[in-house]
Amino acid sequence: GRAWGVSTVDLLLAAMLLAVAPRVPDRGSGRRRDLAVASIVNIRADFQPPADAVFGQFLSAFRVSHPVSAGASLRSVATDLAATTREVKARKLYLQSLLLIALARPLLALMSPGRRARFFFKHHPAFAGLTMLNVDALWPGTAPYLRAASTGPLTLMVLAATIARGELSVGVTYRIADVSPVAAREIGDRFASLLDALP
Repeated sequence: GRAWGVSTVDLLLAAMLLAVAPRVPDRGSGRRRDLAVASIVNIRADFQPPADAVFGQFLSAFRVSHPVSAGASLRSVATDLAATTREVKARKLYLQSLLLIALARPLLALMSPGRRARFFFKHHPAFAGLTMLNVDALWPGTAPYLRAASTGPLTLMVLAATIARGELSVGVTYRIADVSPVAAREIGDRFASLLDALP
């Protein structure tokens, strides 16, 4: 990632987009040709709640999209995404999703389950999400650490990427009502093969 001028998150988001792309081979020529994935962000540092007084996770998310054209490389997609993620981080645009959830919650409560699903997929379509944890930066020398993350209402699939002792491990969680075990395995295998092919 450093050699390409992109972050680890940019690299993993790009790999996720490329892994998901074969699931949607024909996106037509309409307005919504891009694929979208979400980056789940720890926002504790933005509010600095004292860890000994406030327990829990402080999460928000932002979405990135890309056309993922045929023959797109991991490097080209990651480089394209880096421009977006740099602006999101610099301007803290990931905090907007909290405001949008707060505004949408009363509206969604009035909708039927079918209408709520249509509303969500029209206004926040993201196939998968990525949550990143660098254990080495927080607790150096920690034993191997594997985790998974809940899919929640925002994504069909979540990849929980963890770096511990210099090694990357990824736990995959998916909603079985929307993604079959075979499809989840195919996406996971493509994601791993993209990273395995890095020099």
